[in-house]
Amino acid sequence: MAELIIRPDNVVSMGNWDPTAQSTVADYMSDNSDDTTVFNTNGNQSMQLSLADIPELYDEATFTSATATIRARRSGKGNASTIVKILNGTEAIVETTHSINSLAIAAYTSGIADISEMDLETINNLQFHMMGTGNTQAYYSEVFFTLTYEVEETPPVRGVKLSSGKLVLTGKVTF
Repeated sequence: MAELIIRPDNVVSMGNWDPTAQSTVADYMSDNSDDTTVFNTNGNQSMQLSLADIPELYDEATFTSATATIRARRSGKGNASTIVKILNGTEAIVETTHSINSLAIAAYTSGIADISEMDLETINNLQFHMMGTGNTQAYYSEVFFTLTYEVEETPPVRGVKLSSGKLVLTGKVTF
């Protein structure tokens, strides 16, 4: 099994966050850097993000599972609590509550969502949702999905196949 990381490409909706520009929030949450963060300026704020489409290179892959990871740290006001969901439309296919108790940015990964019965279009339409709970605040540096997939092995070609034309062999030929 192999893994593919998919990052956000757009903010679908968000509450009160700093920075306030949705394009900046999407950039910060997908830049693979702990140096840029977003902060929920009031407790219990939510954010929903769409994810970049899976590259065509993976068209033949069979995707089996997905997890959502946030990289975050608590604010100076104490521990924070965040609910992370992987959404298929409005249905949460996995929901995990994280207690963010570190002053250093750390990774928090959701439970595993079974996506083995989903086609590529459905997988491309999955969304990430998070919401602070308990009136708490935190700093978030990154969000991403990890998709696990399999690729069918093509049996090795044995022999020579000539679909058209002429093949002339002279001397000793070893395959």
